[in-house]
Amino acid sequence: MKVHIFSNESHLFNRFVLGKSAKQFIAERGLDSDITSIQPDLSKEEINYIQKLQNVIIGLIMPD
Repeated sequence: MKVHIFSNESHLFNRFVLGKSAKQFIAERGLDSDITSIQPDLSKEEINYIQKLQNVIIGLIMPD
């Protein structure tokens, strides 16, 4: 179950930040379809947005 939660969270972040799924991002960039992470191909700005979203989620799960 934890794998699905992480997967759903990743899909949500990709859709929110990129406006598309990782699969669409890979296809549009002509990347190898066997890659396991698109993070190396994201811009610094996209990575920053994803990190901010992750921090918000952590804050909701583990409040002070």
